[in-house]
Amino acid sequence: MGKSIGILDKDYVLWVKELVKRYRSSQIKAAIKVNKEILRYYWELGKDIEEKQADNKYGSKFYATLSRDLRHEMPDVEGLSETSIRYAKRFYVLYNQQIVNLPQLVEESEKANLPQLVERLYSDLFSIPWGHHRYIIDKCSNDSDKALFYVRQTLENGWSRDILLNVLGTNLYERSGKALTNFKSTLLDVDSDLAQELTRDPYDFSFTGLRGKYNERILKDTLLNNITNFLLELLCKPLHNISYANKFIMQSDLN
Repeated sequence: MGKSIGILDKDYVLWVKELVKRYRSSQIKAAIKVNKEILRYYWELGKDIEEKQADNKYGSKFYATLSRDLRHEMPDVEGLSETSIRYAKRFYVLYNQQIVNLPQLVEESEKANLPQLVERLYSDLFSIPWGHHRYIIDKCSNDSDKALFYVRQTLENGWSRDILLNVLGTNLYERSGKALTNFKSTLLDVDSDLAQELTRDPYDFSFTGLRGKYNERILKDTLLNNITNFLLELLCKPLHNISYANKFIMQSDLN
């Protein structure tokens, strides 16, 4: 049998840290995917309301009625309040201006790239949490250029909701010359405030079917504890024998 891994073994400690980093990265990627689907749902909901002119057609109680009916059908789902549904329409109306105006904003030489530009716009919009969007919608009202500026700044800088709220009060958009160009496409830093908020957004838990109230520390501890099981699986697979793997780990604990 090969040398067992001691608890203070330097290579082992570094390996565990790398596995934690990988796990965290995977968790961020999963949260991003869930968030994109949530935002896509709100986008389509807002689009339906706007195109059907539902708020005009069904009267002043429309939003309250739709919220009640949706929550009746999906009682465990958060994010379907009357307020959220109203924001869904504002979300669509605000940023749809960008999509409608995009053909007029690009150079003739870039017309062929229009589908990619639209897709980039969707990707940016669907990459920050719904709570961030609500702050931006409130601050930027009907100014889609200003709103998109803050969306992309949030992505580029990894701002938490609190930081975004503070920045929204500083007139950064006006002081930056209202620049919308030259934003780089970035992957979220797993250590950024934005990434941390994505992994504990209550809308994410609701959307994925998790129920009840969740304590952030308990969630974090549970995720970290799962890494132990993950390590065990990694050790077992190369050995092709579960009993042998158990013996291997037991010996490690004794060292």
